[in-house]
Amino acid sequence: MELKDITLLLQVIILVIIAPLMPIVVVKVRQWINANVSQVQRQQIEAAVLTGVLAAEQLGLSGQEAKNRAVMIAKAMLKQYGLTVDFDVLSDLIEAEVMNQFNHPAFLKMEVADG
Repeated sequence: MELKDITLLLQVIILVIIAPLMPIVVVKVRQWINANVSQVQRQQIEAAVLTGVLAAEQLGLSGQEAKNRAVMIAKAMLKQYGLTVDFDVLSDLIEAEVMNQFNHPAFLKMEVADG
């Protein structure tokens, strides 16, 4: 089996394992955010996460490299707002946004076009 085949197999396995767990992760992360930040801060966090995900995608990155770049971009944006978000929380938010885009690609295009 070639490395490409192994990588593809691992991606499928990860999607099968992560996809069912994402609603739980999203609920927990949103509960944490609602309990710890204001509405304006939530909007800033959501904007930073979306920007990070879209930027990583536009750079043609994938996998862990894309996630790390998205986290780095989101953290830099949030720093400009004076916000510090735990790495794990930010990482989970980015993962949730990627899954949201994966499951609702037409909605994202409409949202970006309208926004």
